[in-house]
Amino acid sequence: RLEHCAVRGGGERIAWLPKTVVSIAGDDACLLGCRVDGHIAITGARSRVTSCRASGVISDGADAVTISRSSFCGMQWDCAVDLSGGSGHVVDGTEFHRVLQAVRLTGTIGAEIRGNDIHARWWGIQLIDTEGSMVFGNSITDTMRAVDVDGGTLAQVTGNAVHDGDSGCLVQRGASDAEVTGNHWERCRVGLLAWDTGRVRHHGNAAVDLLEPDAAAVVGP
Repeated sequence: RLEHCAVRGGGERIAWLPKTVVSIAGDDACLLGCRVDGHIAITGARSRVTSCRASGVISDGADAVTISRSSFCGMQWDCAVDLSGGSGHVVDGTEFHRVLQAVRLTGTIGAEIRGNDIHARWWGIQLIDTEGSMVFGNSITDTMRAVDVDGGTLAQVTGNAVHDGDSGCLVQRGASDAEVTGNHWERCRVGLLAWDTGRVRHHGNAAVDLLEPDAAAVVGP
């Protein structure tokens, strides 16, 4: 456990590449209430980052990474939380500012992204070839693609509030069995855009003041 510490170091940051300041290699580790001047790299299973401030978290292959009640601030060109592989990840109640991309999941299973406050330039939440991801109850503002489902299967996007972006939810690249329900899209260009996908179930979404009034749901070939 590392509690209520300020951690610096890691050398100079090169462009938008992550600068690792804390490395978690063991299982069941916990960072609580820490301020990290850079990134947290996780390879240990069941690691927790709680009530911390940092540039971001990166993980490759670890299971059950939990990030909660934290705050991440970048330099406008970076990804804050980048989780590759593993299962059972949770990102909950966290704030994101000054990032190109808030959360990116690649090849994960059964991840939950819930209750976060996201301000990002391009992607709010991107799911790349994931299985059984749940994205619900997030607030996403001033973001080009609020939720982007790229491939994978069984994604659920529900109960999110999106304001002042381009697309509320984008489903593409052969994503299958996606479910998009109960979302609120306001002052976006388009609500749901599904393109080159398998089955997409969508209902109960509210689209308000769209820049393209007839684009609450656009489903292509």
